[in-house]
Amino acid sequence: RVEQLRPDFVINIGDLIEGNSEDVAQLDREWDEIDSAVGRLSVPFFYVPGNHDLTNEVQRSEWRRRLGADYYSFVYKDVLFLVLNTEDPPQPKIARMKLLQDYGADAMKTVFEALQGDPAKAEALFASDPKLAELAAKIRGSENVAFSADQVKMVRNALAKNPKTRWTFVLMHRPAWKVDSPAFREIEAMLKGRSHTVLAGHFHKYMYERHGDADYIQLGTTGGMPGGDPSDPAVVDHVMWVAMDRDGPRISNMKLDGFFPKQGPQAAKQ
Repeated sequence: RVEQLRPDFVINIGDLIEGNSEDVAQLDREWDEIDSAVGRLSVPFFYVPGNHDLTNEVQRSEWRRRLGADYYSFVYKDVLFLVLNTEDPPQPKIARMKLLQDYGADAMKTVFEALQGDPAKAEALFASDPKLAELAAKIRGSENVAFSADQVKMVRNALAKNPKTRWTFVLMHRPAWKVDSPAFREIEAMLKGRSHTVLAGHFHKYMYERHGDADYIQLGTTGGMPGGDPSDPAVVDHVMWVAMDRDGPRISNMKLDGFFPKQGPQAAKQ
């Protein structure tokens, strides 16, 4: 469907495969499915690694074998794109399936919805139920980000090489501004004074923040499973369309159910 809009290129925001495995044959099957879908595009596709894509060193090796670098930069029409890897190195295994077995699906759903909702209500819920509080602590403990020294150096070099681009986009999977990350604070300091926009995903819920003069946006599900209460309008499956104007980016979000072919809405379901 995005193909019909004729973008110059497409960038994903991470978590293309289910991952969470060291079975190379299984990983190959999952990546082959992605390759088949991406191969139908007639425009370039840029990959941003997510925690499902890079759960462990086996998956990172497979990523590099198939796709090359897991963090990089490029310039297009005087706009700098910094593609970051928040799993550098891959984070310690949290074993979500083990948590599901230990705490049950209902508790997992309750905690995830609470963590994506009002913070005060979440804290009140966890204060009233020690078991949910324990589960929330384990889930929160998995939300760290990791940027290697080499990755920070890549950012520094890219910014130094392109000091006067008209805009800079920073793309990553986990929203690093939401956790205590000295490496990301260093990256933010490098961006000071530059016109830039920061985009992330991971939580499957749309959120917009303003940090200084920059937009920080956490995208919604973008094709994944809903995160939080499905009735929440921020839990939305969408495509973000970015067009560069003279004064900066114009950003529009299109719900995935907003497209249908010339044959009519019913044809889209076939």
